[in-house]
Amino acid sequence: MSYGQLPPPWLGDSMAHALSAMCPPLISADITRAAHRLAGHVAPACVVEDFLQAGADPVTARQIVEALDALRELAPAGVKWALAASPAEGSSEFALGEQVWNELVELLSRLTSPAGAHSILLRAMYLAQVDFPFVARLSANPATAAGFASWPAMAAEVGADQLRQGVTAVFRNALAIVRASIGGPLTARLMQAR
Repeated sequence: MSYGQLPPPWLGDSMAHALSAMCPPLISADITRAAHRLAGHVAPACVVEDFLQAGADPVTARQIVEALDALRELAPAGVKWALAASPAEGSSEFALGEQVWNELVELLSRLTSPAGAHSILLRAMYLAQVDFPFVARLSANPATAAGFASWPAMAAEVGADQLRQGVTAVFRNALAIVRASIGGPLTARLMQAR
């Protein structure tokens, strides 16, 4: 079962590879195809059936489909709420980024503690540095004025789109850390309640 598709934005190459490693003989392309099928509203049972026909373990195949389904559902709740908002009239995109970042910090602080939120963000930033090395230069505590003051200069240096993608990767990683700790359904409820 090999296909030349790119993974959807909510999945990513590294996650597709990690999920395929959990369930030989599946490969990343199988996971990517499954992700596209789930995004196309194909029933999860049909996707599990594809994995079984490829020789995957039934329990692991079901777990991978559940993980893909949760990732797909969390993407709109977790990252797109941050990106869908538009800046208030007269404010900059950076002000919107600051607002969204503060909402994420507040959510993580309520869930853990301020120190726990800081730790989660540091780990999320570390993980995002693989694809976006400049993230290392962003402040992990942008609640200070200096944290957000660097964003416009960073956007000029790496490009606003790259900065947006890097910050989005941090958001996505932070939510993945939370999801790994408390599970998909609870994380989704937290995001919907925010």
